Amino acid sequence: PTEWPYGTKSDILYAPAIVSASFPPILVEIQHTIDQSFIDRLISYSLNIKKEYKVKPIILVFGIERTQSYYISADLEATQHSFIKEIPSKYWADHCFFIDHDTIKEGLKQLLLHPLLAIGGVFFCKRKPSLISMEHKDDATIQKLYRIAKEQMEKENAEKPIASALVDVCNQTNTQFQKLANVIEAMPDCLLKKRALAYADNGILYTNTCKHRYFKKKGAPCVSPMPTPLELPEATLQQIGETGISHNNTDDILPETSIPKNDIDYALQSKQSVEIMNWKECHENGKKDGYFSTHATPASLKRAFYKKKKKKKSLMKKTSQ
Repeated sequence: PTEWPYGTKSDILYAPAIVSASFPPILVEIQHTIDQSFIDRLISYSLNIKKEYKVKPIILVFGIERTQSYYISADLEATQHSFIKEIPSKYWADHCFFIDHDTIKEGLKQLLLHPLLAIGGVFFCKRKPSLISMEHKDDATIQKLYRIAKEQMEKENAEKPIASALVDVCNQTNTQFQKLANVIEAMPDCLLKKRALAYADNGILYTNTCKHRYFKKKGAPCVSPMPTPLELPEATLQQIGETGISHNNTDDILPETSIPKNDIDYALQSKQSVEIMNWKECHENGKKDGYFSTHATPASLKRAFYKKKKKKKSLMKKTSQ
């Protein structure tokens, strides 16, 4: 992991499949300005890694701009490479190495660059936009780094139009669902209103979820995820349903198969949803929902309903015999 408690996040962590004192994790940090605040975070990262893997990590820091804390420079110790310095880290890291503008000065005078010097001292510290303007443009490591950067930029540029189109689709679809919900809200109450409104609400929720999942803002602060909601007892869920606490309409949606197929189905669902059937109210609501074009009055609907019911009952009786 590179995310730690209190919303902190380290840059790169390499850990072998089997971690040991001989093969410890390696933490790599690329830092614009090295100051006291950064050193505090670095120690925190290292202690978290030690807690996670039971081994102190090796740390490599690339300081790409400047080192502010004067005592850091004073504490730097020489290593076998002139461009790498080390600070004391006995109690929180196996080793803590630094490469910055000050440590690379002598190393850049060499004709052949060490790969780490090419990465930290030239690629990160110099940050030239083009290989042509790079002093060590013939170095194999530098050429490879710029080739990787070029391929990555081409990939990102190719994906931008697709991402932009997806964002636009999500936004436009979300707006249409919101308009649909507003129109449905203004409609008179009828059997299918709750279902239509629930579909619109779920559409709004779905498009918002897609945007949140796939298009997170770059540079957004790293925070610990919220815990999974607790499982509630069945009795509590039933009580919530009875008191109408639910924030959406999905609990009252009829299953997909129960959408009325015809006038008689509509009347049957209406009858099943109430204790005492009101044929006049059923007829009025059905008219609003686009049903009962062949039934001019509630009485004719009632007669057709019971005629159909009697016929179905008679057919079932014959079948059983």
